[in-house]
Amino acid sequence: MKLLKSSQFIAASLAILAATVIPASSQSTSVIVDEFGNGTINGTPFLGQPSPPFGLQYNLGYVVVPGTIIVRDNNPLETNQISDIILFTNTFLFFQSDSRDGADSPADVASFDIDTNTVMIQIQEQGVEGNNFAVYTPGVGMPGYSSLNPTYTFISDIPEPDCGLIAVAGFAAFCCRRWLGRRIPTFTTSMLES
Repeated sequence: MKLLKSSQFIAASLAILAATVIPASSQSTSVIVDEFGNGTINGTPFLGQPSPPFGLQYNLGYVVVPGTIIVRDNNPLETNQISDIILFTNTFLFFQSDSRDGADSPADVASFDIDTNTVMIQIQEQGVEGNNFAVYTPGVGMPGYSSLNPTYTFISDIPEPDCGLIAVAGFAAFCCRRWLGRRIPTFTTSMLES
């Protein structure tokens, strides 16, 4: 009887262990990086560092398959233009962005550094101009692959605030200042003496 109970206990323990280990290995890691050095891994922020002439360098904290991702521009008039280059080496991701319209971010480079001795993948940029991004999930042996099953989102352009929004915010600040100015009493020395 004791043998049966201990074998049931072992079987139940193994089932619980398998239920917690198997889903963990099939989960995906979400990595989001932009051309200004801001990134997250599963929502936890991490920063990229300028690394001339390679643009920005992000330390992923896990080993990846080396290689190059070529991100093609989504502008229909410039479909053969390269928008960004992502280089994976060891534990690093290098983000290079084109500077055709001027160097306005730390990832902007004068010319791309493409390692032709590694695996190269081409992906298409998505989104509208000023809010561009690309999503990439590597398979086994592909650039950026890790046993953590990462999905990468490369944000090429950060949307700038709309002029109308800035005007509304300024007007709201002006109104608040006027309203607060009427509500806050001004103390004088004569008020303190009485």
